[in-house]
Amino acid sequence: MRLIGLAALVVAALASGGCLVLALSPIYDDQTIEFDEKLLGTWEHAEDGTSVVIARGAWRSYDVAWSARGATLKLTVYATWIGGVRFLDVASEHGVDAAPLVVPTHAALRTLLAGDTLTVTGFDYEWWMRAAGQGKLRGLRYAVDGRKNLVLTSPTSALREWIAGSLRTDEAYSEPLTLVRRH
Repeated sequence: MRLIGLAALVVAALASGGCLVLALSPIYDDQTIEFDEKLLGTWEHAEDGTSVVIARGAWRSYDVAWSARGATLKLTVYATWIGGVRFLDVASEHGVDAAPLVVPTHAALRTLLAGDTLTVTGFDYEWWMRAAGQGKLRGLRYAVDGRKNLVLTSPTSALREWIAGSLRTDEAYSEPLTLVRRH
């Protein structure tokens, strides 16, 4: 699956389901959450019209409105550090009742904030599916759902440990999306 833009992928895939790497547990815990005011603001990717508004949420979370291709997705995001790298744990908007039989999941985005530029990179679905098929996800439990999402079922501690040990595996990540702060 070629990534045109992470925002378009997230909006389209979450709206329709399929071809994502998701987790049942978050990649953060109470001790590893951080809140950075520098992430707040409106961010844009001019090439595809993506707009991301990051506002202060409850506790140490961010309320995010991710808009692409005419659709807006409201999310709750927590920032955490794993092995010296910042990740955003992205989940559906908190405080909104989900439909019956809907299981909330988490997606992990590796991020780099440099001044007014925010680069986000998600897990590469094709790499993760190959790694699962080749038995390379040792220490992680996972399942493939009916929509072909790879769903990591391991607890937070195992997810954090695996990510920390695999940070240098660039192939595990999709193409980055670079957002620029709108003034």
